[in-house]
Amino acid sequence: MLFFRLTPNFDENWLRMTRKTIPELSFLLTEVEKKYGRKLSTATDFESLSVVIEMNTRAYISASTLKRLWGYVTMKPTPRIYTLDTLCKF
Repeated sequence: MLFFRLTPNFDENWLRMTRKTIPELSFLLTEVEKKYGRKLSTATDFESLSVVIEMNTRAYISASTLKRLWGYVTMKPTPRIYTLDTLCKF
């Protein structure tokens, strides 16, 4: 069962922990936001980013996957190679 946060705030503890333990992932997420042109803070942002990534790379990453990576939902992600490769291509 997935539990979504009721506010658009990210799970700050997870994000801080991830940035310390996996700096490459942190760097990748920051670079994706730069290319996208804005910080991701709402569910609509993730839906939109999913479409933009697909248009640019011809590879699909769901908005749910993006939300997990950014800590928007309270799950701890283990990103797949496909997802990381697609974000790198973007």
